[in-house]
Amino acid sequence: QQLHTRVNEHKRDILKRGGSPSVISDHRLTSGHEFKWNDVQILDEESSYKKRLVSEMVNIKLQPNSLNLQTNTLALPEVYLPILDLFSSQ
Repeated sequence: QQLHTRVNEHKRDILKRGGSPSVISDHRLTSGHEFKWNDVQILDEESSYKKRLVSEMVNIKLQPNSLNLQTNTLALPEVYLPILDLFSSQ
């Protein structure tokens, strides 16, 4: 349900074409790239809020072609980055 809501927010943001667009809608509007809205995936589920934040940071870092600005990954200690590099090279 939350994923469906978030996808719809991005779609509305693209149609709105004004205000402060998200990175996703800005990319769509400037590049013309279409997103596969029906093919989105949940990468991880975690009931603990703090663990969910860590999981989100790790998953963002593991996506080399992400549109995410990665400002929300600044809290991830740099000591973990070499470990993540091992996973991203596989």
